[in-house]
Amino acid sequence: MSPVYTPVFWGDDVGLDSPPEAKALAYRTLRHIRVWEPHRFYLDTCVRPRLGVLGPNAPIVPESLLLSYQNLHIFPGVPPDVPVEMQNFASEGGFRVSAVKTHTGGIKEVIVFSAFGGVCRLIDPRTGALIEHEMRPDKTLRL
Repeated sequence: MSPVYTPVFWGDDVGLDSPPEAKALAYRTLRHIRVWEPHRFYLDTCVRPRLGVLGPNAPIVPESLLLSYQNLHIFPGVPPDVPVEMQNFASEGGFRVSAVKTHTGGIKEVIVFSAFGGVCRLIDPRTGALIEHEMRPDKTLRL
């Protein structure tokens, strides 16, 4: 029996925190999709980073630095040997995120500022563990 390749449009629904079956379907679709040339930029700059898939020679774009539509993911689409810094990137939930990554892949610091308060759900970029932190308005979380 041949494998089932059901196309899926992932939009904001499938990402790094989705159930394994949904991610597997999105990965299969991504491997087999034939995208019209003018739309490939969207695929490489939005869709692949949301799934943690680094394409060859993929540009570093905002989705490479921060994903926030499920949990906060810092540098999900940045190759390990690329140093990068982001300052005050806006995320869903009213958070502002700053972080520094070295050329060796190390994370120097992560700072999350909460404008409105609420639960910050952050995937620790060093360990991959989920950190849930109740934040008050105008307060900062430092890792």
